Amino acid sequence: MFMQGIAANGRWTIAYIYLMEFWMTKTVVTYVPLVNCVAGIPPIIGTLLVSTITNGQTNPIIYTAIAANVIGLVGVALFVPESPKLLLVQGKEQESEEALKYVANFNSIDKTTQFNLPKQEFQGTAKSVTQIICNNRQMLQNLPLIGYFFMCYSFGYYMIPVNLKYLGGNIFLNSYVNGGAEIIAKLSTVPVLACLGLKRLFFWTFAVAGASAMLLAIYAQNDQKFAIALMIMGTKAGLSMAGCGIYLSLLLLYPTACVATVSGLCNILSRMASIASPIVAELAEPTPMAILTVACTLAALLSLLLRI
Repeated sequence: MFMQGIAANGRWTIAYIYLMEFWMTKTVVTYVPLVNCVAGIPPIIGTLLVSTITNGQTNPIIYTAIAANVIGLVGVALFVPESPKLLLVQGKEQESEEALKYVANFNSIDKTTQFNLPKQEFQGTAKSVTQIICNNRQMLQNLPLIGYFFMCYSFGYYMIPVNLKYLGGNIFLNSYVNGGAEIIAKLSTVPVLACLGLKRLFFWTFAVAGASAMLLAIYAQNDQKFAIALMIMGTKAGLSMAGCGIYLSLLLLYPTACVATVSGLCNILSRMASIASPIVAELAEPTPMAILTVACTLAALLSLLLRI
């Protein structure tokens, strides 16, 4: 289970960095929500399988998940080249050029375009990124804020599915709503971001998640299944849109050279919160949702300090 956790959490960071490697920034901003919303599909499929086909047996779901991962792994191994930057640092200039041609073709860039990526620009990356961030007051001030947003998002994102079994209403309906709200919210992130801007996006999404979590803390054992489902929808939708906004904020607030490093630092913090989430979810009601309410409220207030 420990190894599964490492693989499951690491795949998002690696996938996100690869998106930045192979897509132009404008394309990444457009399609990151689409990639993120895929995470909402497994809970729906899993719930459907358990409630209809497998009659409560979980082994078929595990086998299906393993098969999907194997297919993905084979696809990556066969069709996705190594990072051009990594190849360049390793001295594999010819392989790096081939990878760049693949990237150019993928982005519909003229194949005759000449690429010039001096090797020295990618040496001492960690030190240079640290200097860039420390010398920029805006980046430095935003870093702990985004780190906390990551922690709040990850804590709530992983706690809610574990806590569903203790909430009132129908467990299957709650699970469907949990996955569906995530998909809809993430797909809506870009137009909402264009309308509200980054700071107000964080404020309102965390505020909605906090308000919904507060209602769940108060009415957790209520038998009104549709009311409980609506509260779950508000909490998960708010967190999911905030989470998608966090990934986009890295692209909007930091230069490309710093994004991978900042993402890695923030992911360390978020995984610490993820470890705590199932422990908190097992506490007596209404403690889990009360803690999430406080965390989201604080995130909403801290978003006002974000420097854009």
